[in-house]
Amino acid sequence: MKKLLILLVLVWGMAIAMEAQNPIRVGGRQINVGAGISDWGIPVYAGIDFGIHEDFSVGVHASFSSFDETWDSTEYKRTVAGFTAVGNYHFNRILKISNRWDLYAGMNVGYYAWSKPADYYGSNETATGLGLQLGGRYYFNEKLGLNLEMATGNSTTGIKFGISYLFR
Repeated sequence: MKKLLILLVLVWGMAIAMEAQNPIRVGGRQINVGAGISDWGIPVYAGIDFGIHEDFSVGVHASFSSFDETWDSTEYKRTVAGFTAVGNYHFNRILKISNRWDLYAGMNVGYYAWSKPADYYGSNETATGLGLQLGGRYYFNEKLGLNLEMATGNSTTGIKFGISYLFR
């Protein structure tokens, strides 16, 4: 009886440990696509994240947005394209939460390029910057989930939401 109890406790402990880890396994990857709300319109984005440790992931994301800007009573159509490298810490293990959820925070470094019409004042602009993000995902099953992320401090500040797909 004592051996059975010890075995049950070990199995239960392993089940909790397996449940409370980053859904992006080490060596795994995840694709994210969606839209958002930012300082410059409604961007669309796509990205891929790679699991490099049970609590860490790195990735690259790209975004595109088109917006109207008024200058001297004239409205101009502008666009911005961004490329960002991200690193995230996933809190699942230390918070002991189910891997149906993925709560994370991290840093990013990005490059953004704005276009402008020929008769618009100023020049085409580019910018690089550091930023922070805080986000979460909920997985419906082992592969498909919804994501929500807030970011600030980089060339754009905003919220993005979309779909995440895990490759294990």
